[in-house]
Amino acid sequence: MAGPLDRPRARDLSIVIPVFNEEGNLEELHQRLSKVIKSLGKTYEIILVDDGSRDKSFEVMKNLSQRDENVVSVQFTRNFGQHPAIAAGLTQAFGNVVVIMDADLQNPPEEIPKLLSGIEQGYDLVFGVRKQRKDNPVRRIGSFFADLILKALLGPQGNVSAFLAVRRPFVEAFNSCPERNKFFTAMFTWLGAKSTNVEVEHSARFAGKTHYSIRKLAQLLISMTVSFSEYPLRLTSWIGFVVSLIGLALTAKVIIQWLFLQVAVQGYASTFAAIVFFGGVQLLFLGVIGEYLARVHIESRRRPDYLIRTVLGRGGKNE
Repeated sequence: MAGPLDRPRARDLSIVIPVFNEEGNLEELHQRLSKVIKSLGKTYEIILVDDGSRDKSFEVMKNLSQRDENVVSVQFTRNFGQHPAIAAGLTQAFGNVVVIMDADLQNPPEEIPKLLSGIEQGYDLVFGVRKQRKDNPVRRIGSFFADLILKALLGPQGNVSAFLAVRRPFVEAFNSCPERNKFFTAMFTWLGAKSTNVEVEHSARFAGKTHYSIRKLAQLLISMTVSFSEYPLRLTSWIGFVVSLIGLALTAKVIIQWLFLQVAVQGYASTFAAIVFFGGVQLLFLGVIGEYLARVHIESRRRPDYLIRTVLGRGGKNE
């Protein structure tokens, strides 16, 4: 199994790209990306991380590493997810500035200079915000809610954009964080990076189809919320307190009516509805607590986020 390589010479720029079943996009991505960065006159490396692809993505990546010494290809032993793939790429990146982007060409490589201009203006972290999204409706809805959650947790600078540029000190700080659920967009902001947003173009997917289903988007939103905030736990306490007050008030009303007004409380439907309601609230709260306990359990096992099978590039092979 492979680990990080001996530290190579620093580059001006590293581009980290998670790859999952993207064989139809990689050649076009490499061609356009290389053209853009060479036009900037910067030394660079392109780090492609294969997240357990089932197509020929890694074969294409291997070929790119053989043809271009600036391409580093990392292969996982299986599919671990987009965020672990990005985390692995960040441990392999040695650029003074690191750009993170997707492999589907929805983030056009030609927009990278806009991110770098923000870095040159003195910002530590620059998010590329799409002028007009070209995603399918499911992805747009998921991104909308993810953006709302991040802004609620991290304030106005919380951003869900996976197209960004960040300075090296914050990459090293990110790599030093020991927890497993490291969502890079939120983590960089939490670390205190001075950030800004720049508008970028957003293109339709070049080839293939999106890998995000409604289930995966929901899991991502829940994990982001639980990993970066205790607010849901506090919210359950407040809701429980309010519901208890309402229940106490209704109980007092029934007692007063029975003792002083001689009004008999009739009907089983209201009693049944109340039992179902309070039972549902309790189960919901147990589910919230369970999410936090699950994260504690996952962290306590201390299993690695990912396992690397092969690293190709930088003039050699590490496996």
